[in-house]
Amino acid sequence: MKNGKHLLIDAYGCDREALWDYDTIEAMLYRVTEMIGLKPLSDVLIYEVDESMIDKKDTGITGGIIFMESHFTFHAFPEQDYFSADIYSCKDFEHTEVINYIITTFSVQEIKETVMLRGTSL
Repeated sequence: MKNGKHLLIDAYGCDREALWDYDTIEAMLYRVTEMIGLKPLSDVLIYEVDESMIDKKDTGITGGIIFMESHFTFHAFPEQDYFSADIYSCKDFEHTEVINYIITTFSVQEIKETVMLRGTSL
């Protein structure tokens, strides 16, 4: 793929415990990397954003991984049973497979996805 595919996900009604679980989030980031066949340039980075930084309802876990082909970021807001994810790749990928895996991992009740093709004027 010459340009890029950008998948944006908003997921609602998620399993709160899974959204607080570093191991679940890390495993999901690595698994999606494998599913798409991307080459990581970094380890997974995961940080807890706590009440010393923002309001309790906005606390959660943010993380991501940088690829040779772009990036994957994940922002969990467990107190709202919600997460957003952003996967951008210069390599085409089957986004439906990725979405289904994420739905299962976090017991998502409602999901909204947007797929954008980037660099279409190149």
